[in-house]
Amino acid sequence: CSLYGALKLAPTNAALEFSAATGVPVMVARIFNAIGLGMPAHLALGDFAQQLAQLPPSGMLRVGNLSVYRDFADVAHIAGALAGLALNRQARGIVNICSGRPTQLRLLVERLIVHSGRSVSIQPVAERIRPGELGVIVGSTARLGALGTTLPPLAFDSLLARLWRH
Repeated sequence: CSLYGALKLAPTNAALEFSAATGVPVMVARIFNAIGLGMPAHLALGDFAQQLAQLPPSGMLRVGNLSVYRDFADVAHIAGALAGLALNRQARGIVNICSGRPTQLRLLVERLIVHSGRSVSIQPVAERIRPGELGVIVGSTARLGALGTTLPPLAFDSLLARLWRH
């Protein structure tokens, strides 16, 4: 288990133990990679958008490993799913809030560059590459679907256009 995983697991276990000890219903939402307006620069796409905004019309976008596949979802769809689950009396335990579909990060970065209108090159740099990073991280939607909720497919292009304009 990575440090990141351990930091996520501790509050999850605490919440589930509290529920078991008290009988208070608890749902732990595991939200995967949200994309939306105002993404902070500590998240990859927020960082890339900020870099692009600061570059001249042609320049170099500094990136890490863009070959990774992640489970991306529109933050508005995630918010809708959470609101629906909050009203669902069956929503208990751990629920992944995800699309269940892998998308390569490179695809999103290339589309963001297109929307920026800039002619930039992509430059991987060593300090942005995470050692031991998993190539694919995708969530299971089985529990989400069993609760009657799904996230629609992400309209990457329109979302990235809005992200860039914002």
